[in-house]
Amino acid sequence: MKPSLFLLGALFSLNLFAASSTMNPASAVSTATSIHEKINDVMQLKLVEVGDKNNPEDPKSHYGNVQEAFQISPFDFTAYQYSEVLNRVAKHADPNHLYDERMSTDANVASITRTGDQTTGYTYQVKSKETANLPITYVSWFSAARCINFLHNSALAGHPLSGNEDSSTTEKGVYDLTAPVKVVARRYLDFLNTMATSEDINHLHKNLYQDETLIHDIVSCVTADDGKYVYSFKEGSDVQSLPSHLQVSWASAARFSNWKYNTETVKNPRHYSQDELTEKGLFTIADGLKDITGDADVVPTDYAKVSPNARYFLPTENQWHKAAYYKRNKTGIRLNADYYIYPTSKDIAPANHIVEKRESSVSSSGIARINTWNMDPFNSGSDALQTDNADNLSNYYIDDALEDQKFATGDKKPHLTPVGFFSKTQSPYGLFDMAGNVSQWLSGTPGHYVTFSYDKDGHITKSDLAKLDNNGEPLLVSGVTAEKEEFDAEGHVMKKDADDHILLQWQYAGVTRPIRGGCWGKEGQCPTGAEQFANTTVMVIDGSVKRDYIGFRIAAPAN
Repeated sequence: MKPSLFLLGALFSLNLFAASSTMNPASAVSTATSIHEKINDVMQLKLVEVGDKNNPEDPKSHYGNVQEAFQISPFDFTAYQYSEVLNRVAKHADPNHLYDERMSTDANVASITRTGDQTTGYTYQVKSKETANLPITYVSWFSAARCINFLHNSALAGHPLSGNEDSSTTEKGVYDLTAPVKVVARRYLDFLNTMATSEDINHLHKNLYQDETLIHDIVSCVTADDGKYVYSFKEGSDVQSLPSHLQVSWASAARFSNWKYNTETVKNPRHYSQDELTEKGLFTIADGLKDITGDADVVPTDYAKVSPNARYFLPTENQWHKAAYYKRNKTGIRLNADYYIYPTSKDIAPANHIVEKRESSVSSSGIARINTWNMDPFNSGSDALQTDNADNLSNYYIDDALEDQKFATGDKKPHLTPVGFFSKTQSPYGLFDMAGNVSQWLSGTPGHYVTFSYDKDGHITKSDLAKLDNNGEPLLVSGVTAEKEEFDAEGHVMKKDADDHILLQWQYAGVTRPIRGGCWGKEGQCPTGAEQFANTTVMVIDGSVKRDYIGFRIAAPAN
C-alpha cells in the first residue's frame, strides 16, 4: 500500500473532525482500547507495533534495549494534525505559545496559518493540501508534550478530541508540567526585596509573590511608609524552623536565575535595563515554558517523566533507537546485537537525491539528479517515487567537494518533504523519515545536569556531574574539579576539567532533551551530512527551543 493512503490532508473532511469532537460522551466507545483506536482514527494517527521484547542493546552506543513491546507512528506528527490540536486548545488564547508565527512565515518550512484574534477566536488551518503532510516544526519539547497530554486526556475522557481550553487539557496527564521548582528561601527573599518592591512594568510583585501561593505561609509582604513592598519571613519563624527552599513556579525560578545571571556573572557583556533583568538573559520569559535546573540556589525539576498508564507518549531514546536501527529477525529474536548503521535498513549512507532510471541530468561528479521535485504526495503516479536506489533515500543537506552544495529539494521551498515521501525507504520496523527531514523530540533527559560548589567570592570551584537515565534519575555521580576557565564567543563562562572537557557551557546549566534522526538543513545542533543519522549519533538540545528542523512522532503502549 502506498504511504499516501495514510497521509493527512484535504482528503479527509473537516466536518468529520468537527462531528467527532462534539459527539455525545454517552455514545462514545466505552473501553480504553477502543477509545485509543478512535483517537487514532480521528487524528489519522497510524501506529505500528515494535515487538522483539528484551532485545540486546547496540554494542556501539549502548542504546536500543527495550524490555516490552510498544507502538510508534511511522510518520512524524504533521502540520494538519498539529492544526487540529491548536483548534482545540489554543482557540481563544495561547498562553503556552503552542503556535509560532514562523509556522506561517518561514518559507523553508511554512505549513500553518492563524486567523482571528482572542475576541473572535483563532482558527488554524494548513496553508495548502501539500503542506498538510509536512512534518510540523517550530515546536519545543514542551509543545510536543502538551500535544501528548491532550491526546491522552481525550482518550481517558471517553470522547475524542475535546476538552477544556485550560491546564486540565494540556498541563497534566502524561507529563506533569505544573511541578514547582525549589529555590533557596533566603536568596529568593533577597530577590523579592530587590526586584519586586513596586508595581512595575513586568508586574513582578504579582508574578513573583502574589501568584506564588505556596510561599504565603512562610513569606509575608507589607507596604512600607514609602509605598514599597517589603518581604520577610513570617513572625515567629526562626532559622531552625525555616525550610531551606521555597516552592515556586517555573516562571519565577527562571526570573530569579535571570536576575542572578545578569547581576553576578563576571565579564558578562550583556547589559539590560532594570526592567529587563528578570525577563532576559538565560531565559526569555516571553518564549513560554522553558526547563530549568538553575544554579546552586535552584533545585532541578524534571518534567520528562512519563506517568503510569500513559495512552500516548514521546518515545524514549532506547525505543527510538530500536525502531530505527535494530536488525529484527522476522522469524524470531536474534541472538546477537546486530544493528544497522543507518535507519534505512542499510549499512550504506542514504542519498539525498533521486537517481532516475532514464538519467535525465548528470552532476559534475557523474551522479544523476532530479532538480525538479513532485511535492504532491497525493499524486501516487509520480515518477519521483519510482526510482533506482529508492530504498535508501533521505531529505538532508549535502556538502560535498564533488557536488554543488544542495538541499535534497533543490531550490524548491519548502525544503521539507511530506511524511513518507520516500515511500520505499523504511527502518526495519517500517518507519519513514528517521534519517533526515526533521529531527524528533524524545521523552528522556539523557546527558548531564550540573550542580556547583562556590568559594567565598561566589566563584564556582567544583561541579558534580550526574548522568541521567530516560526518566531523569541520576545513575552515576562523580565530583569533577574545574581546572580551566574560558569564555565563549558571547562572553559566557565555560569551565573545563584538566582533560579539556566542558563542565559548564553557561553560567547556570539547563536540562536538555534528546533529539534524534537528523534534519533537512545545514545548520543547527545536527551534524551535517550522513553523520547526523548514524547509529552512534546522540544529540541533545535545550527542551525549550523551537527550530525549523525539529518535530516529533508519537509512541503508545502495545495493544
